[in-house]
Amino acid sequence: HAVNTGATGLWISSPGVSATVQDSGRRGCRQQGLAAGGALDLHAFNWANKLLDNPTGAACLEIMLGGFRAVAETDITLAVTGAQAPITINGIQSAQWQTLALKAGDELAIGHADSGRIIYLALPGGIDSPFTPAKIASEQMDTIAESVYSAARSHPELQPCLKGGAADDKV
Repeated sequence: HAVNTGATGLWISSPGVSATVQDSGRRGCRQQGLAAGGALDLHAFNWANKLLDNPTGAACLEIMLGGFRAVAETDITLAVTGAQAPITINGIQSAQWQTLALKAGDELAIGHADSGRIIYLALPGGIDSPFTPAKIASEQMDTIAESVYSAARSHPELQPCLKGGAADDKV
């Protein structure tokens, strides 16, 4: 099942076992019921972004165990870090933990991991997706906040929990 990553110019022909979009996660939201989430191997995740001079925490593809294949639709530079796995561009062996330049039509293949489990593929500027965990978490937080404020408006006994907050003047 092929997936086009949009403006990135990369066509994913096979995600392997699993390929998800991950950011650096959310800290300090546990009391609202949200897990920190984000990349499982922050060291490899951060290095993938650093190799491309991406902003801290920019979303990457988190590839579980390898088996990933993609074709460059445009000339693109990317970085692959994480678990040790064979990487080829048009069948020619390439190395991890560095930038890789692909020309339009080049096929990137990441074989199954020899050591470790999680591989990161970073693209210039990160991946902007409606499914980026930070965007999903932000929408969930908005929904949770609206539910709390709606409940407080309908139940005066809950209003003290809003004192000192932004909704103080709305209750």
